[in-house]
Amino acid sequence: MKIVHTADWHWSEQHLEKCTASATFIVQQLETIRPDLHVIAGDYWDRRQVLSSASAVHPALGAMRAMAEISPVAIVLGNAMHDAPGSLEIFRGLDTKYPIYVAERPATVLLIEDSPGHFVFVECPGDHERYKLFKRASTLVHLFPYPTKSFWLTGQYGTSIDESTFDVQEAIRGIFLRFAALGDGFQGPKIMTAHCLVMGASTSGGQILPGQEIAIGKNDLALARADYYALGHVHMSQEVAPRMHYAGSIYHVNFGEAEAKSFNLVEFSEQLMEVNSIEIPSRRMSFHELRYDAAECRLIDDNENRDWSDTELRIRVYLTKEQSSLVSEEELKARYPGAHSYKIERLIIPEERVRTELIVKARSLAEKIIEWARALEKTVSPSALSLADELEQAHHSL
Repeated sequence: MKIVHTADWHWSEQHLEKCTASATFIVQQLETIRPDLHVIAGDYWDRRQVLSSASAVHPALGAMRAMAEISPVAIVLGNAMHDAPGSLEIFRGLDTKYPIYVAERPATVLLIEDSPGHFVFVECPGDHERYKLFKRASTLVHLFPYPTKSFWLTGQYGTSIDESTFDVQEAIRGIFLRFAALGDGFQGPKIMTAHCLVMGASTSGGQILPGQEIAIGKNDLALARADYYALGHVHMSQEVAPRMHYAGSIYHVNFGEAEAKSFNLVEFSEQLMEVNSIEIPSRRMSFHELRYDAAECRLIDDNENRDWSDTELRIRVYLTKEQSSLVSEEELKARYPGAHSYKIERLIIPEERVRTELIVKARSLAEKIIEWARALEKTVSPSALSLADELEQAHHSL
């Protein structure tokens, strides 16, 4: 059995060219692989979409339709910053050869061939009837959309939660234990598809995660007793624990994502499971920050990685207003040769102007400079003070 795991497609008009290129590559690979199931671990959209000729809706629908002509597809809802509630419902109405299952709430489904060449997803019942379905099913799939506190208010699986008092983490463990109970006795591959942040996962430098989100422990995930955990949300492809994999985003979404992009092919044979990562052609996005060292009269970049060759490079340089004229755009590009494109940002550092009572009361220019330096915790050289005396004397002689 072959299962393809993708995640974080982030369809948007802003990145339409990139997403279309990656989607085309993935569909071509699927046509060659001919998987038995394709699971998409959330964030299919990048933001709320408006249906228009310029939006990403039509190409995104086209990609989903093409994938469901190749194999059954199961997809979970990502976080609300990207997959707005109800935004995946549009896929339920697509007329395709294979079924598309959309999960906006936790669910366990069985993939069944109910007649030659015709497949359906059937929700796994909680009673003994499921054992009859087990004999007909090829795969059992647990689906876990992005968890938020409001997510629990409907009381899925009979759980009623008062946000102000209930331990959400304990409720999540209850869901995973429920998954394990539903899968008990199933002899085929058990897949858990989840959009969530797993503790210990590494993130790309440019990825911004939602604030105060629920992080899930690896031991908690393991309670579901799945054979393979198809994870989404983190854009960097990685194995966070045995059998627990983030596929990563299908293209480079944010500056700072310099790692390769890929999707996973999971193959089951007898008691063995093999996971292979298939790289997706996508141009990397590097991010470098510089500051101007006035003492050494040079720019300093604390990021020592030489990762900008043929990338979309974002350069952010921090300067005072006086230093701004000292650094040219050509100099910045020359510092990072070979990038595909450059996005240069100059951030002017506001200079603190301090006027203390002691500066006002100081009689001589040299005394004022000493008090100014003390207020800013700076040092003044004797030669500067001598020059101040000379200037003051020259002024008085006029």
